[in-house]
Amino acid sequence: MQIRRYRLNANISASANVVDTFTAQRSGTLRAVIFNILFDNITDNGTAKIMLSRAAIQDFAATGGAQTQTVAAVFQQSNFVTSGLAQPVGNFVIACNDRVSTGEALYVNALIGGTVAINCDIILVMEEA
Repeated sequence: MQIRRYRLNANISASANVVDTFTAQRSGTLRAVIFNILFDNITDNGTAKIMLSRAAIQDFAATGGAQTQTVAAVFQQSNFVTSGLAQPVGNFVIACNDRVSTGEALYVNALIGGTVAINCDIILVMEEA
């Protein structure tokens, strides 16, 4: 077994659906998902939910929704009156044990409320045969 890391990136400045996609080149097990997020609240009351899912967000209704398709997710909310407030959130490490097959796609989905700008790196830690 070999551990490999894959980097995905999402730059989001408005409401978004799928912001990046990973297609597995080899079968393996997803051992961890690392989210590195910079959240900039441009106006009052901004929210963001970034998810790594087995389905694109627009397909959730047909595939069982977030309850069955989400592998990992982080949520950031800010309710400051001051606009232009940057909030570096840092790193979130989520341990997992999810099998991924060759050719299977994983999607980075984003749900945005208010007006925010987000830069998010997602590192997938895969154990591959």
